[in-house]
Amino acid sequence: MLFYIVYIWLLWMIMLSVVLIDYSVEYFLQSLLEVVFCPLIFLYFFVVVKKKSYLFDDAKIMFFLLLICNFIFYYYVYIYRNIGSLFSSPLLNVVYYLLLLLPWMLIIKNKVYRYIGIVIIAAAVVLSMKRTAFIAFTLSLLIYYLFEQIRLRLIISMRLLVQILFLVLALYVIYSYVEQQTWGFFEKRMISSFDDKGSGRLDIYMQVFRLLNKNTFGEWIYGHGHNTLRIYNVMDGYDLLSAHNDWLEILFDYGIVGIIIYLFLHLTLIRYTFILIKRRSVFGPPMAASYTILFIMSLTSHLVLYASYFGYLMAFWGALLAFSSGFEKKALSQPL
Repeated sequence: MLFYIVYIWLLWMIMLSVVLIDYSVEYFLQSLLEVVFCPLIFLYFFVVVKKKSYLFDDAKIMFFLLLICNFIFYYYVYIYRNIGSLFSSPLLNVVYYLLLLLPWMLIIKNKVYRYIGIVIIAAAVVLSMKRTAFIAFTLSLLIYYLFEQIRLRLIISMRLLVQILFLVLALYVIYSYVEQQTWGFFEKRMISSFDDKGSGRLDIYMQVFRLLNKNTFGEWIYGHGHNTLRIYNVMDGYDLLSAHNDWLEILFDYGIVGIIIYLFLHLTLIRYTFILIKRRSVFGPPMAASYTILFIMSLTSHLVLYASYFGYLMAFWGALLAFSSGFEKKALSQPL
């Protein structure tokens, strides 16, 4: 069913781009590329892995190498942003190019490479000082370990406690170093989240609701078109790039039809996750972690709007769905 949800999503986005985008040809082509990128990535990985299952292992290797490359790029961007000043803001949205690779790391059989990937992502998350990234990473990893224990029908073992302790210790060491170098920047951001209502997100949400109140009946149904919330904000005197909430963003851009498709995407992913967990699949815990990331980021950030790193999750779901459905009995009962 996930395949058909994504296919319907693709058709709806293309139709809206053709009908609603009345700006320049260049803007139309850019918008069209942005809306079809993620669905096509999902369909591509689904079809390729469905036809040639051995490419699933190749994909894991590819995304591990991509994680290394992304971290090198991320590190140099971080250094560039902070040259000559300990007070410069280390906020980096580039961290999401690493965070959304976490599900790929969790399905790597080799524990050494798996832990290397997790530690790299943890380091990037702490360095970024992004609260959403920190919460998504922490909760998704906890969900992963929880369902892994359920899958193995184990009580909390000493080995697991040591692994969790090691991870917490590594995060604390990185956190302490970054806090020292930035004069308590992360702590100040966490405290300020209660004072500024989540970096002004409540004010942003209220502005989106004001714009939604101006909708015509047709605009409630089919929306205004891809990434048009930013344009309407500027016209209304606000310099806001997005709603910082995918549900509001999709409702404004793609209408009630779009939000229904997006809701079905969430429900289908939840259903598929619990099917895998019920069957004690090795893919159940990583799938649960991937949905945790989607759920958190869809509430407090803008995941769907920025297709470049959302494509990592779409590729993961497409490849995983194809592999588990093509070789169900083997894939759902044995480790890779």
